[in-house]
Amino acid sequence: MKRERQFTTLLTSTTTPIHPSIQDALKMPSSFQHFNFHEQNQMKTEDQMNFSYWRAKILSTTIEWAKSFDEFSALKYEDREALIVHSCFSILVFSEAFHTSERYTDRIVFPGGLSGFRNLSANIIKERSGLIPTVVAVINQILVPIRRMKMTEIEYVLLCAIIFFDPECLTLSKNATKMIISKREALLAALQKHLDEQMPNKIEASIHMAELILRISNVHKVAAFKRETLCTIETFNLMSPHPLTMELSKKYAEISFF
Repeated sequence: MKRERQFTTLLTSTTTPIHPSIQDALKMPSSFQHFNFHEQNQMKTEDQMNFSYWRAKILSTTIEWAKSFDEFSALKYEDREALIVHSCFSILVFSEAFHTSERYTDRIVFPGGLSGFRNLSANIIKERSGLIPTVVAVINQILVPIRRMKMTEIEYVLLCAIIFFDPECLTLSKNATKMIISKREALLAALQKHLDEQMPNKIEASIHMAELILRISNVHKVAAFKRETLCTIETFNLMSPHPLTMELSKKYAEISFF
């Protein structure tokens, strides 16, 4: 829970980095190690950023979050890069949905107040021709279902880690796969234990556990759609996504599959 609270604070810090590349991101120590400094440098209310900024900021902060796990840091560079490419976009779309205020089910709202709406006519014309369909996918496939099931913060936190530590990434080394399987099993056990303690009985806990796990495939589908859309947008020069965002999008086919 502490890591999640730090994540949201780092997201709105003016001193946390937006990395130009994966290599640049992985060679630096985690921003979580200097949290107090970054916490003191928060964006002002009047600061207005665009969609490209927030995608790159969330992806960069996700990498910082990943580096705060000892298990991730213990991996060799190639495995760390593979896991980042494989999982970061899934964390991006999940974060976009969960961190939108609970009172909204028709839009995605970023920390600075920028919104993407399900109703296309409500969006800025420039963005409508670009990535707004991916915003609609986040709303329909992730936001609405998690609101309906009343996903809690601790469920979100554990599910994020479960999504990130995914042994299905094809290019992981055998040692990395073994470690990631062990980490995911521990996370799944922690989630089940939490639900057993919170639910009236084990049957309801098991049902809710299944509902949570089923969210993972939808998160992956939306992440894949967003990656593909970004690559199409760049190909036809419709917009100029951030270099880190594009590197993560393009490298996915080399690292894994969906």
